[in-house]
Amino acid sequence: MSLNIVILTDFSEAAYSAANYALHLSIEKSNFYLLHIGNSKDQKLIDFTQKTIQNPKAKGHNFHAIRSTDNLINAIRKTVEEKRIDLIVMGVSAKNFSDLQGLGENSYNVIKKVKCPVLMVPKNFDFKSWDSVYFPVDARIPIPKSSLNLLKKLPVHSRTNFSIWTYNCGQNVEEKTDHQNTFTKILSGFKTDFKKIEDSPEFVLYFWKKANKSASLIMLKARHLKISETFLLRPAEETHLRQKMPVLILHD
Repeated sequence: MSLNIVILTDFSEAAYSAANYALHLSIEKSNFYLLHIGNSKDQKLIDFTQKTIQNPKAKGHNFHAIRSTDNLINAIRKTVEEKRIDLIVMGVSAKNFSDLQGLGENSYNVIKKVKCPVLMVPKNFDFKSWDSVYFPVDARIPIPKSSLNLLKKLPVHSRTNFSIWTYNCGQNVEEKTDHQNTFTKILSGFKTDFKKIEDSPEFVLYFWKKANKSASLIMLKARHLKISETFLLRPAEETHLRQKMPVLILHD
């Protein structure tokens, strides 16, 4: 299925890595909007666009360069609405995407304030087949089937395994949503397994150790603020763990 994807660029290596990664997300003819927000000369945006188009994976797709002098959130919201964007892709530098020190302010603001799925790609990260998707979920909040519709357009395949990590957030068992039954229905046709994460730093570190070893992608729900903040914004611990894979944030 075709996609409308906006790639945020500040002309950095991280932005170029994100653009290259994004080109692997759709095998059908799609529209890529390269959005720069700021007062940089148009030539930089032209050069970035030309460099992206030279990637062999760019063949058959449409590319559009957009420059805006509006503030970050307004510029992205406008592009998302006018271009009917399915997905925002942004690069995250190693400085802000390592050792569990959390995201930069801009990244977090986009996730929190723009109602559109966001894929964050680490700097210098090459695309790898989405064979294993780790999905931590808040046990208190149900997952509507519609929120996972985007997956139909993304490079999941019949062999993709979804590991659903249920995070209890300190709630009693009787208060939890039956996520196992829900996901069995929603992800019918895919392999699924279910694990639990306790509300403690040790279990979060355990999760990242497992993810760094075997996951291709981390998937989170924006509505699950407890999950997002715990896994993406928590300060560094004595044990340093580098986040080595992209993170996809879904919206309802």
